[in-house]
Amino acid sequence: MIKLGKYLYCIIESPHPEKLKFLNGASYVSFKDLAALTQDTPLIDYQNLSKEVLLKDLSSHQLIIEKVMQKYLPLPFKFGTWFESLNEIKDILRENYSFFKENLRSMQGKLEIEVMASFHNLENILKELSEDSKIKEFKEHISLSPTQEEKIKLGQIVKTLLDGEKTKILEEISKPLKEISQNFFPHILLNDQMILNYAFLIKNEDKDKFYKIIEKLNKIYQDKIDFKCIGPLPLYSFNTVEVKNLDFKLINQAGKTLELNERVNFNQIKENYRRLSAKYHPDRNKESKEKFEEISKAYEILVDFFQNYNFSLAEKDLKKEKILKYLKVEV
Repeated sequence: MIKLGKYLYCIIESPHPEKLKFLNGASYVSFKDLAALTQDTPLIDYQNLSKEVLLKDLSSHQLIIEKVMQKYLPLPFKFGTWFESLNEIKDILRENYSFFKENLRSMQGKLEIEVMASFHNLENILKELSEDSKIKEFKEHISLSPTQEEKIKLGQIVKTLLDGEKTKILEEISKPLKEISQNFFPHILLNDQMILNYAFLIKNEDKDKFYKIIEKLNKIYQDKIDFKCIGPLPLYSFNTVEVKNLDFKLINQAGKTLELNERVNFNQIKENYRRLSAKYHPDRNKESKEKFEEISKAYEILVDFFQNYNFSLAEKDLKKEKILKYLKVEV
């Protein structure tokens, strides 16, 4: 039998959340003037999905949030956020009400625009770089039938020159975009042709100015660089909520490793980590390497869960808590 879960897309603010309706099988769960958009869907282990299915589901996730954005300001939840019941979602809304309100307030009047810039023709760029004096000089000193080592060295020189060219152009095109933006977030470059892949946080009133800068850059680099803009978007890169369930055994063991009591705060975690890592550092005792690694891992676990919180390590308290981890909240 397929187990159903409550998939959570986003949270919005509405004076009358009980009147909200959403198509496509989704519905809102409310607390006061906050409403969470949720849907009954089969529980899925995304780690075992193919890339194609994963991208399709991610696209569906974003399309629904962007549909919400047509009328409301959505606070997105991370793709793949599930709950077992509506009561859990109501608890999240109730227990973190002021935090959600604060984040939604900070997002007012802002939007995200993603900008990608890539070389129009990478082969032409490589031909231009081949005229560089460093490459010419190297080619003069290698044999007509270059060795594998010489080929690798030549490739390294070309890569260094290409990276330098990318860095130069990146600074030129990103500077005016950064100046008009409230913030920016660099995403991973998808291929060798790509120079820039940034998300920019923009005030609503600066949207047209931002697009005019893109148009100007496009004219300047029209024979060399292709620009692509996606947006306006919800603040995916700057204010997405991640919910983390606590694993009592994992947290409990980490607490014991750092010699912590049941009541703990972030300063105590740091103090015990510093004391124990200094005591068991491999520079002092090579045989304590495993203990040092265990201490470091325990610290990472506790920091990941408890930073900016003051929680109990008692089992009864851990089992009823869910950590809300906010990613990129510089809005």
